[in-house]
Formats: sequence, C-alpha cells, structure tokens
Amino acid sequence: MSRLIIGLPPRGLWGVILLVALSLFETVAADKADSSKYGRKHLVELKLSDQHATTHLFEFPRQGATVFLVASREGADLARRWNTALVDSFGTEIEIHGVASIGNVPIAFRSLAKAYIQDSTREPVLLDWSEVFPKPVSTPLLMRIVRSCGSFRDVSLGEDLKRELRKVIAQIKRGSRRSEERRVGKECRSRW
Repeated sequence: MSRLIIGLPPRGLWGVILLVALSLFETVAADKADSSKYGRKHLVELKLSDQHATTHLFEFPRQGATVFLVASREGADLARRWNTALVDSFGTEIEIHGVASIGNVPIAFRSLAKAYIQDSTREPVLLDWSEVFPKPVSTPLLMRIVRSCGSFRDVSLGEDLKRELRKVIAQIKRGSRRSEERRVGKECRSRW
C-alpha cells in the first residue's frame, strides 16, 4: 500500500515540509524583529536590547556622533581595546556602544549566548539578534560611525590599533562637528 493513497507524504518529503515551515517561521520572525528604520541613506531609528533586558532607543537626528562597535565573539577583546582608546580620545563628546553580532545563533541557544555576555561584562552590550548591523567578515571588528543627522559609515577595524586610530578619530570628528550640530533637524547634505 502506498503512503500517498492514505494521505501521508513519502518519508523524504517530511524533511522538505519541515524545512519550508521553519524557513517561513524564521522569515516572519525576522520581519517582526527588524528593529531599525532607515531613511534614504541614513538611520532614522534603532531599537535594541542589551544583555540585561534594557531596551535602548536611538533616534536621529541627535546631538553629536554615535559610534557602534560591532563584534562577534572573536572580536570582543578588540572591541574593549577600541572602546578604551575612543573614550581616552573623546571622553563624553560622543556616544560609544558595544554591539554583539549574534544573529546567526540558533534560537535554542540564544539564552546561553546572552548568559555568556552577562558573565563577560557588566557594561551594557546591545544584542543584535536580527542582524541590523552587518557582521564583521574580513576583520574581527566593525565600527559604525553615525553622524548627528543619521548618515553613517562602516569602518572595518583590525588589530593594529595605533595605526588605525588616527584615521578613525578624523572620521568621528567629521561626524560630530559643531556645524553639524546646527543642522540637526535638517537634511544632512555634506558627504563624508
């Protein structure tokens, strides 16, 4: 007796059905979890939670530049060193936020990833489950510099902190100029 006669699909088809169902579920979940809003070429709003379940809302335009250090597990130590270097260079002139690039962690293991980050640091680390930020690929760390008007630039960072620091400081200063602050609320016309 064939399985199709009694209404059951063949064995191999069950796996295909399960994969299609899971992919549809993941697509719907990703659409609902998308927590960023982009204008033409700039960020308008970003909403992410940290490892302590505190939600952080970033709305643009805002005063000064905002820097996001996006790292996977391999780039976490480098992100700490860059954070220290930027705080030493800028103090409180800019906002600096660490972002854990963990969108590829399966749903079943997300609580373990969150617990690992909680054990690693007390400082808030934004959890990027829905891959709002691009994942660092060629280097262990990605820095997103967001100007006060919301336009942004991504910079890949490596291990050579001393050599790259001058270049990064110059780019951040361009994003947080006083003339830029006067334009908050208007379209950001100048280029990087």
